[in-house]
Amino acid sequence: MSQPLSPRVIHDALTPAQLASLRVGGAGWEGRVEGVPAAFRLGLVVGGLGSGKSSLARVAQRAFGVKPQPTDPLQWPPDRAVVSCIGASPDASVAALQSCGLSAVPALLRPFAALSGGERTKAELALRVHAHQTVFDDFGATLSRDAASSAAAGVAKLLVKSDVVKRGLRRLFFTVFPEVGGHLGADWVLCLETNTLVIRHGAGPTLGPEIVIDDSDVDITAAPPGRQSSTDVKELKTSVIKVDDWVKKASEALAVPFDGNSVTSVHRLPWSVIERVKYPPADDSRNDAKEGETPLRILLVSGRSGSGKTMACADAFGPREDWAKGGFIESIDVRVARFLALGLDEFVRCGQHGRTVTQLCEADPSQMSTSEAYLVSLADSIGTGAVLDEFLTSLPPATRAVVARRVGAYVRRERIRGLVLLSCHGEEIARELQPDVMFSAETGVEVDVDSVDPVLTQSDTATWSPEDLIRRPTIRLTRRKIAGGDKGVKVDVKKAWWAEFSANHYLGGGGFNANCQAWVFFLGDRAVAFDSTIPQPGRSVQSIRQHRLVVMPDFQGLGIGSAVTRYDAAKIITTRRPKTDVYDDPFTQRYHSSTYHTKLGKSRDASPLWRGTNLNGTPKNMADTSKSITSGLNEFHKAKGKALAPIDRQKSSNAVKERKAIVYSHEYVGTAAERQLFLEGCGETCKEQSEKENAAFLSNRKIKGGAAPAPTPAKRQMTLGFAVAKKKIRE
Repeated sequence: MSQPLSPRVIHDALTPAQLASLRVGGAGWEGRVEGVPAAFRLGLVVGGLGSGKSSLARVAQRAFGVKPQPTDPLQWPPDRAVVSCIGASPDASVAALQSCGLSAVPALLRPFAALSGGERTKAELALRVHAHQTVFDDFGATLSRDAASSAAAGVAKLLVKSDVVKRGLRRLFFTVFPEVGGHLGADWVLCLETNTLVIRHGAGPTLGPEIVIDDSDVDITAAPPGRQSSTDVKELKTSVIKVDDWVKKASEALAVPFDGNSVTSVHRLPWSVIERVKYPPADDSRNDAKEGETPLRILLVSGRSGSGKTMACADAFGPREDWAKGGFIESIDVRVARFLALGLDEFVRCGQHGRTVTQLCEADPSQMSTSEAYLVSLADSIGTGAVLDEFLTSLPPATRAVVARRVGAYVRRERIRGLVLLSCHGEEIARELQPDVMFSAETGVEVDVDSVDPVLTQSDTATWSPEDLIRRPTIRLTRRKIAGGDKGVKVDVKKAWWAEFSANHYLGGGGFNANCQAWVFFLGDRAVAFDSTIPQPGRSVQSIRQHRLVVMPDFQGLGIGSAVTRYDAAKIITTRRPKTDVYDDPFTQRYHSSTYHTKLGKSRDASPLWRGTNLNGTPKNMADTSKSITSGLNEFHKAKGKALAPIDRQKSSNAVKERKAIVYSHEYVGTAAERQLFLEGCGETCKEQSEKENAAFLSNRKIKGGAAPAPTPAKRQMTLGFAVAKKKIRE
């Protein structure tokens, strides 16, 4: 279903009286927002710091006719996994968490208290959707821009496809990210920066972004730039949970034997850094102090959500509960003075709140926006020895760099020592903050701040055209093949690139065959996906199977994995391979893929581009896979310089090993045009036999997780689907 190209645009959507009401927290709001349709599914309000989003959320019923649904406080029992707390069936709970961006099985199987800040946000989002919440204030506030877009796309699909959520409810989302509108598929978007309302015409949107893939002529011949990895990895026992039906389903879906014990390994902070934070020199005013004696004023611990920042700092500086959450301020005057010294008063004026800094600092947090409350809390918390998690995450992207620069200047001016800042936006703020030490939680090494490429913050909401706020987004990827010189160099390059992605593979990253054909997919200069293929075991060179597919966490849920697989599969079945010393004629190749991933397998079951093989839907004893998974993880742990945090190992028990996991096995048949090219490349005999095999498949129902249909009696050549050419007579 195509998306309308010309949405309706209403300028000056809010009246002067309504705008004035937003400056005082929504007090005195009157009337509806003119132009908002009476019937809609999803509405989005977008705006920067101090634009009035939270104030408008408080008056949602009067402004949009959406009554906030009363919800009970979120319950997260300490002995239950997050997947057990969503309140739906096991299948629906797993789907909800994965749709909201919590895709890694170790995270699904941990209690809420053991999750990182970003992972907690995703779990809360899934729970709120299933609790039928109608107003989502500060959507994606603690996530990166990419993770917020991915979560929006997942929520949009969840609201349409889930049998648990109420489809008749009208829902409102409030965010600082203008990209969210297209990914969410909102029916209308209100931009507070420009006071513009954009309304979608006609039928609903096409869910998910349009993904365009281009091939690059430049192969990858070297390892990722600047990749180093520490071998100082510490295992931390994070939790012991009850193994219930939800836990069994989550672990079964990803083929990971699990008995309730979750062990996580993180990269430890170097003792030399910890010592400088905990035990600074007594006198830091001397100009002749040696390098080892100089105080460490700012330590920046950087890494994406779930990379182990919080656990590494808890190991070094004590439990998270003891960290600074807002220091004790003896008077409002002290708070105001520190707020002004940090230079944060500029954002109060820019926000046009209609109140002074003193009035803001005296206000109750419930009367502040999320960004305002964070700035006040930041002013309270900065001090010697403080550890601040999710540093600047609650601020809009355009504001982070400015605040980071002022925090750095304030710390050095006031001679504050041992301030530890944890952030998933490290590369974005490092140049402005200028920390004494920047530590990567993903690689376990110190990072040279001057070597960090400045991140170009995308334009503010005010610079977006109204149509772009609601248009279906396009993601353009570039595919580059991993090549190399001699065989040894080529293998090393593939292993190095696999190390970039392996920690995010659902089977743990083990068992990688470096002799595969591999490609990396880039979004700009960021590597976001990895795909590889090898010859199908036990079959001729005319059959290829998918080997390893990984999409980085911040980009999961956008459909990139399916698009990457389809692109590579289409290339293989439509391309005539060069003739070899075994076969006289060039030929096309078949493409197979097998997975234990329920969501991926069922999506292929429902797609006309894939057909199930005789193995599709076959229950497989978990004991058959546990040995290979365990050996792969052990190999992954022992590989020096290749261990990436977090590394999760799930301990197995004899009872769990007896579980049955469903194998989803498919062959890519492609579109009609792709199929025609494949058959032409196979020759007449291949065409006849392949058509017979597909006709037999179409006469059977596709597997939906149950038992496989009886195999169609066929000769070996019919099973393969192509004719084997005569071998050359060798002299």
